Parts: sequence; structure tokens; C-alpha cells
Amino acid sequence: MKDQIKKTERFLQKHKFPLNKSLKDYKENVVVSSYLREVALELIESAAFIESRLHNQSDPRFLRVHVMIEEIGETILGLANCDETETLDGLSDLLFTTIGTGLTFDLPSVEGLDEACDSNLTKRPRERDDPRLRDKGSDYRSPNMKRVLSLHRGIRVEALRTPCISDKPTYQTVIHIKRRYLNELKSWWIYVAKGGVTGYESMEEKDVDTMCGGWGWCVCAGAKNKYDKLSIPAEEMQKISEWLKQK
Repeated sequence: MKDQIKKTERFLQKHKFPLNKSLKDYKENVVVSSYLREVALELIESAAFIESRLHNQSDPRFLRVHVMIEEIGETILGLANCDETETLDGLSDLLFTTIGTGLTFDLPSVEGLDEACDSNLTKRPRERDDPRLRDKGSDYRSPNMKRVLSLHRGIRVEALRTPCISDKPTYQTVIHIKRRYLNELKSWWIYVAKGGVTGYESMEEKDVDTMCGGWGWCVCAGAKNKYDKLSIPAEEMQKISEWLKQK
């Protein structure tokens, strides 16, 4: 998530939002502190109200809403008290519960955040008297969450599989291709998520187009009496290429 934090910092700098301030500097503003405390306590009370009804609820949305409201309430309370430790604890728990909600419903939170960061960075700087970014400007690009979801969920293609222990001809099988960012390599890869031969087989995303001609991608060369041979024909690799480039 370091890349997303850097992008957010660039956004704050671009639009001259406050950055690297100390909470201790705002202790004297008792009016704002009082108002924030009221907001925080209302949220925490709402979370408690939801929690009191969790015992007869099997719908996971109920629990996820409860924990997110509770954590944002505690974060705001930390801000109201100008307490750095309390605020950091709240922010950390809020991130944890937000990511947890994404995992609960198979939603790619980090990739979604990255898309939101890239979108926000296309907004033009705000006017001095405008505390929010209402005018997005001509260069603004809205976040494409449909693409983020599609790349997360993957694509199903036809593959050719040859058994390693028989002389039967090659037969077709449907496999599932997914996409993953490998931090240590700083690049996107695609991999066989289901229907593989030796488990996960992968290739760098930038090499997909080169596999759209000729024989396609030989995912696994196979080994007699040990591993089946698996290959994805060129026409199926073209489908993967189009999936990766979708708008």
C-alpha cells in the first residue's frame, strides 16, 4: 500500500490540503473539538445499536457496517481529543476493517484504492475559497471500478491438455486466468488459477501479446507419467489480451 500512500500525498500537495500537521496545534479550538466529539459519540452509539441486533443476523453486511461505523467513530473521537495515539489506533483499525469488508465480499480494496488515487490525481487544483473539489476539470478521469473488478475476478478460456499417462488425444478444458501484482518484481503477472497442471503457472502481463500468435502459451511442457501438458492456443491468448486492455 506504500504506492497508494505516496499518490495520496501527491494529491494533498497538488491541491494544497494540510499536510504533516500536528494534532496538538488544534487543542485550543474547543468549538470544533466539542462538535467532533458529538459526531463521534453518535456514531459509536449507532454502532452499539447495530451490535445489539447482531445475535439474530446471519447477513455479514450487518457485522461489517457495525465495525466500520464503530472504528470511524473512535477515529473522530481521537481527533476531537487531539490524541495522536487514539487517532492512529482508530485509523489503523478503520483501514483493517475496511480491507476486511473487501475480503468478506471478494472486493479488491487495494486495487480499488489505487484506481481511486489515479482518478483523484487527474482533478485540477481547487480554487482558494473552495474547501472541496467540486470542479473536476477537463482532464478528470472517473475511476473505472468495473475494470478493477473484472481484472480481479479473472477470465475463463479454453486450454489444450494432454494426459501424461495415456495415449489419448489432447482434449479441451476450461481454465481460469487471474491477475496479480508482484511487489518484489514491481510488475503485473497473470496466472492459471484453476485447471492448472502443476499448480499455479504464471507469465508477466507485458508478454501476453507476444503469445497471441503462433502456438500461444505453453503453460506446462508436461513430464511423462508425472505432469500433463497444458497449453493455451493463440486465439484464447487474444481473449486474455483484450481482457487486460479493457476500458
